[in-house]
Amino acid sequence: MNFLYQTDEKNGIFSVGIEPGVMLDFQKLDLLKTIPGTAPCQVTFRDGVRYLDYFVGGFFPVSSLFSSEMTRAGFFDVMEKLAAAAAAVQNGGIDTQILLEPEHVFLCEQGAAFCYAPVEGYQNQGVRTLLLDVIYRSVFSKAEGSSYVTPIVSYLQNAPFSIAEFQSLLYSVKMSSQSSCYYTPQQPCTEDFSDAKGGTVLISDAAQFNEYAVHAEEMRKAEEARLAEEARKAEEARLAEEARKAEEARLTEEARKAEEARLTEEARKAAEAKPAVLWYPKTNERVQLLECVTRIGKKRDSVDFCIAGNPAVSRHHADIVRKDGAYYLIDQNSLNKSRVNGVFASPMQEVLLHAGDRIDLADEILIFEG
Repeated sequence: MNFLYQTDEKNGIFSVGIEPGVMLDFQKLDLLKTIPGTAPCQVTFRDGVRYLDYFVGGFFPVSSLFSSEMTRAGFFDVMEKLAAAAAAVQNGGIDTQILLEPEHVFLCEQGAAFCYAPVEGYQNQGVRTLLLDVIYRSVFSKAEGSSYVTPIVSYLQNAPFSIAEFQSLLYSVKMSSQSSCYYTPQQPCTEDFSDAKGGTVLISDAAQFNEYAVHAEEMRKAEEARLAEEARKAEEARLAEEARKAEEARLTEEARKAEEARLTEEARKAAEAKPAVLWYPKTNERVQLLECVTRIGKKRDSVDFCIAGNPAVSRHHADIVRKDGAYYLIDQNSLNKSRVNGVFASPMQEVLLHAGDRIDLADEILIFEG
């Protein structure tokens, strides 16, 4: 069945022209929404011709790779993407109705996209043929050589083909540098393998392939174990780093609190070493508050600072108490009360003093200089 192909690179559309009389299964187009590895498609009419338009913006055809050298890494990248997409369309039940020419298969960083042709009666030549075509048309890097391709070609030419086994083979060859681990058929098969399931293999080949499969599985498990161990060590390192940072934060906080305590203690000792002063502006007297309790009143023989000649001042009017480096005023239930900065002090209650505070004992004024 002949198709007419054309590409609209500007709009990212690959089109397949359908001949008159060709029947399409429109219901199967809905499958593309659920099957990865396929390009979105819609049927359009232009100039009296029906087209299947595939949206491949951001992709490039596999055939574009043939114009430059194929590196080892590039080869495995292409093969793995094609195999993954082929597995997806096979699981979706449309693998025999996809276009498998390298010009009609597209690639991007994320993977491969096949163009599904819902044409009744259409059968492709199989994924095996596509993979061999890509290999045959590629120009491999002279610096790296292409010996790693040999076991893959041998498998595609001779062994019963399955996508899962092909993916295992790719993994084995990619991970190993010793060709002895690869599957190499003993004798080419003579059967035509035009479909995705064709090919025969000798009993000796089957035994060798089984040995390869065991080796490939061992390599896969070893790689899984290595990755799991790396993940475990990375998690241990992360937890250790978190613990280290938490310990650093704890030690920093302890150091901060210790420094605060040290400064507070130094301030307290400094306050004790340098007693506060009480200034009496009326006589310009300054009294150092050396004792733990400094009594103030008008009865000279029972107080430490006497305010004489003022009947409004009680005999023992108030005390200034030094405690833990701080000073407090305590009104001794005086008749005419005590005030600090204009606020009455409750009898027998401590009022914290600060430098510059004004103390009124009745109508006498004192200044606490700290």
